[in-house]
Amino acid sequence: MNPIATVIAFSASLLAGAGMLVALRCVQDGLQAATRYRLTTVAFWLTAVLPAALLIVNGFPGIMAEQLSTQAMTYLTALLPDALSAQTWLLWVANGLLMASSLWGMRAIAHLVRALRRTRTLRRAAVPSMQDDIPVLVAEVPSPLLIGYRDPAVIVPASVLAYPPAVIAALVRHERAHAHRRDNWHLLLESWAMALMPWCLPLRSLHQALLAAREELCDEAALLGTDDATRRGYGQALIDALRQSQIPSAMGSTVAGPLPALRRRMAAILDPGQSYRAPDFRHWIAALLAVALGWATAVSAWRVHAGIETVAGLHGMTLRFLPLSSSATNRFHVTTLGAPVTPDFQPFHPGDYRVSFTRAQDGSWVVATSQP
Repeated sequence: MNPIATVIAFSASLLAGAGMLVALRCVQDGLQAATRYRLTTVAFWLTAVLPAALLIVNGFPGIMAEQLSTQAMTYLTALLPDALSAQTWLLWVANGLLMASSLWGMRAIAHLVRALRRTRTLRRAAVPSMQDDIPVLVAEVPSPLLIGYRDPAVIVPASVLAYPPAVIAALVRHERAHAHRRDNWHLLLESWAMALMPWCLPLRSLHQALLAAREELCDEAALLGTDDATRRGYGQALIDALRQSQIPSAMGSTVAGPLPALRRRMAAILDPGQSYRAPDFRHWIAALLAVALGWATAVSAWRVHAGIETVAGLHGMTLRFLPLSSSATNRFHVTTLGAPVTPDFQPFHPGDYRVSFTRAQDGSWVVATSQP
């Protein structure tokens, strides 16, 4: 693993995530919440783990890795001059990007740790209200939320107690649905992934879509079998919660969720019998094209990373041999990449040469050049 490979792996993740995000936006309005949740979960974690997977694969070179490197060098050959010395600035840029990403990530992790501490303080300050398998506590919070992991608890503001009893019960069922689904554990893992990859904007957008689907699933559980009056009161409580809690102050699953998905969520709350218009073939084709384009650009970016490392001088000087003709098997146009820039280095002059390749007794290859 080196800085250039790491930056390219991060870039590949960003490209793949962007493709999957566009694909989901093409079809999400016609999908059930459960389907959207599963698809978005897959897209989120593929985007999150792709850099680590690429770097692990890069650490175990094999036949496939060598083939990809060779193909990448073939693509770069037409774009580069015959003799290119080591471009050390590429390594400086990669190190600078990694340093900035590390500082940004440390700041994001610090915010996450502070949120976890506020959650612990909030749990200690809350006053018991209702006891059950998941207790309900009253505290100064902007909206109902579920906090805790091994022993979760529902926290509600005192203002919620002014709602009709059926609405209060539905709000509590919503948070308990989060607990039964272990959403707080999922949220914690997702928050760590975003803190470690703070620059990956598609990952954050995928998380917003994930939160939206998660809230809709808990709405379904909370409102199952309720009447229209309870649904209207629940919808009003949701609007009140959204007004009060634009930025969550603690690590927990809230009743509010992301604001952009409010239209679809309110429609499901007020009209449980609504039918979803399934995406037609044009939407599915657009989604498939977006995924294919995103992953194709990600793979292409990763394939050229070995060539960029060579240009940066990480692999020493590399010779490239281009056959002059199919009939003359020992005549090549020889060019160089990544030659060191030092006073004592004798540069190799690119040009047309007669080249012989012989195998030494120790198994290494000996390359000899002479004028044609």
